[in-house]
Amino acid sequence: HTTYSDGKNSMEEYVKVAIDNNFSEIGFSDHFILLPSGSFPPYSMKLNDLTKYINEARSLRKKYRSKIKIKIGIEVDFFPENCKDVAKILSKYPFDYTIIAVHYVNSFPFDTLDAINEWKNFDNNEIIRIYKSYYELVMESINIGLFDIVAHIDLIKKFGFIPNYDFRDYEKKLIDLIAQKDIVVEINSSGLRHPIKEIYPSERIVRIIAEKKIPVILSTDAHEVKHLIEGYEKVLDFARKFQLKKIATFNKRKRNIHELV
Repeated sequence: HTTYSDGKNSMEEYVKVAIDNNFSEIGFSDHFILLPSGSFPPYSMKLNDLTKYINEARSLRKKYRSKIKIKIGIEVDFFPENCKDVAKILSKYPFDYTIIAVHYVNSFPFDTLDAINEWKNFDNNEIIRIYKSYYELVMESINIGLFDIVAHIDLIKKFGFIPNYDFRDYEKKLIDLIAQKDIVVEINSSGLRHPIKEIYPSERIVRIIAEKKIPVILSTDAHEVKHLIEGYEKVLDFARKFQLKKIATFNKRKRNIHELV
């Protein structure tokens, strides 16, 4: 994520660090969060940012074409009320890939720092209700079938508020739907930077993903350049540990699969 949404560094700063660390490819996926009210939160790109965002990425792609591949993506927040309209808007832009994500449960922005005090006031039953609603929204976002990648599918655990409840049935249902819809799952190291101190998704979920041979994409979910370096080796080791063999890359919304060695 760059300064176009909630990141601390420019696109070019990321590209230079990626080249210096021998990356062969980097993808940008800034937030696009169109709330059902029609407004955008301050940590989202606005509609009139999209052309500038794409043009800057294309310019850098041309400038550094002999050194690195640059892919242009976007991370879209899922709201049932407007998701199809948002997908229609974004289809007019030349993205290499689109990511769908859930960061809100019934207007509760559960993964923001401001949400922590609210989490602290919830009892176990309320936390169970929020988790169930979260998983149902993730499944609904996948079922629509308009996006290429589903992001951090157990992000709800970010701040470590884990209810006393067995969610394995929800997790299995989620992974079955992912397999049925043939969507790519993001393996995301950013959880290691947060109180949960785990990669998304959990080892328990990843074992099912591996069994079903579901394709994945490896992500550091970087919000500043240091995250690019800190997270990449960890997410790569995690993928190897669980034998996630099918690694996806994208070009103009077309998926390619590579075997991780």
